[in-house]
Amino acid sequence: MFFIKDTQSGRHQSLYFTASHHFGADGSNTITVLSNSAFTGNEPITGIRLKESSTYSGAALQINIGQSTSKITVYMHMNEHDNGWVLPSTSLEDTDNTSHDAVLGYGTNPFSGFAVRTTIDLADIEANLFGGIATSGGLVVQKSILHQGSDLGFFGTSAATQQASSTTANPPGLGGPAPPGAADALHADVATVANEVNNLVQQVGEIKAALQAYGLLS
Repeated sequence: MFFIKDTQSGRHQSLYFTASHHFGADGSNTITVLSNSAFTGNEPITGIRLKESSTYSGAALQINIGQSTSKITVYMHMNEHDNGWVLPSTSLEDTDNTSHDAVLGYGTNPFSGFAVRTTIDLADIEANLFGGIATSGGLVVQKSILHQGSDLGFFGTSAATQQASSTTANPPGLGGPAPPGAADALHADVATVANEVNNLVQQVGEIKAALQAYGLLS
């Protein structure tokens, strides 16, 4: 658990988050922001990321500072692993070609060779607009979700497939009909996508059957 504060006059920011890494496994690098708040929209800390190298090189946790002046202090809590996080006395520049086995892990890889694995953009949870929660992993909700904001977004894997809707309609089969008065645009979009997926599954099935008929697929 990390708590980072900035006490620069006219700004002020408080950031709570967790970060994890295990032996160079890409999927083990996770960041979850629990709270991000600030006095203004010009907060200095604008991002968090994890970099790693090989199995025994450890990992580096970095924050992006987007202001030329700041008064940042970092605190670390509940660091219970035998070889957990270490707060270095100086920052590690991305161009650093020396090894840091005493800080980062058991390996001797130069820090410049570390690759970015996980990033959180804090612009997605604006610190001066009530903050929020962000995670690089998944989210499991076993009860209802109450949405009271103006936008409900369903995002694809690229900018070309990202769409947002200002409705609160429920997709078919996932919560029943839309709330009274809600626009039906999102409902229709989800239904169209579901229909296209069903057609694609049917076409794949037909191709598979044809290949089996010619003995090209068992």
